[in-house]
Amino acid sequence: MSLLETGFDYENAGERLSSVYEANPAGPALVSVAEEQSSGRVVAAYAVFPFRLLIRGEAIKAGQRGDLIVEKRCRGQGIFKALRPHAEAQSREAGMAFTFSMPNAAAWAGHRRMGCVEVGRLVTVLLPLDAARIAAGFLPDNALGALASRVIGAVGGLVWRESRRRGLEEYVCRPVSSFDERYDRLWQEARGLRDIMIIRDRAYLQWRLSVPGRDLRALSVERDGRLLGYAMVCNRADGAAEIKDLLTARDEGATASLIHAVVAQARDEGMIGVIFQGLEDDPYFGAFRSCGFRFMPRASGSGLVLVPGVVEDMPEFWGQASRWFLRAGDRE
Repeated sequence: MSLLETGFDYENAGERLSSVYEANPAGPALVSVAEEQSSGRVVAAYAVFPFRLLIRGEAIKAGQRGDLIVEKRCRGQGIFKALRPHAEAQSREAGMAFTFSMPNAAAWAGHRRMGCVEVGRLVTVLLPLDAARIAAGFLPDNALGALASRVIGAVGGLVWRESRRRGLEEYVCRPVSSFDERYDRLWQEARGLRDIMIIRDRAYLQWRLSVPGRDLRALSVERDGRLLGYAMVCNRADGAAEIKDLLTARDEGATASLIHAVVAQARDEGMIGVIFQGLEDDPYFGAFRSCGFRFMPRASGSGLVLVPGVVEDMPEFWGQASRWFLRAGDRE
């Protein structure tokens, strides 16, 4: 708990331990720790969080590596290198087919040395709602910067805006606080969207929505009383709303309606824009483009990497980046 509080600035590490580490419907997290021999003090930790994946119709268990914390005074001594094989052994014993993560640039060198293989590059699409405020974050905090941001905002408002919502009157979007059996049916309808998907049944959705500190909210979309999809959204510290998860049952109108509903809510809340991240061939990018979003090639984010070989008989398509359907942004 001390490492979580000091390493990641979590205000209530106990809540994180009980919700993220213990209440995951796929199983509790696997945690490897390093102790200082002289004092018995825990100075580093490395966690693997289990996820249930559906791969070409077969359910398997995989692990997302995260919450790597080393006390500042102990860094540079090879502790991460020592924790790594311990975490891999735990993952193997737990029956995980592989582990994956989305490391930032600073952590990528260590992941490469541990045998990670990059299977995809995450790209960002953005719809700015306040181009002047977005520009101000990159400009000097002086009179010249303020003037430049106003000019950029004026130009951006003319050339970069949300497309009009047309022909979507039959779709209804509303907030969601709990998930019923209809979401299990939705998952069954949408599960063939990609060869590899996280299993999104209602147990997973309810757990993800209820984890403290994520500030996630959910919206559903229906037509004639039938559930067609959902989106999970959070407001980021930089003032943008980010769509963390999106799932629809092969209905372009439902996807567009959800996107428009998220944008309308973000605008009402005074957010600077709406962001979505995915791999380059994400099936929803077409809908985002039709709603006015633009690709941000310089904001591609982290690469998606995995550690193969935890289970010997690895399927032949691990390296096909186009097969992956995983969201970025959550440290969990």
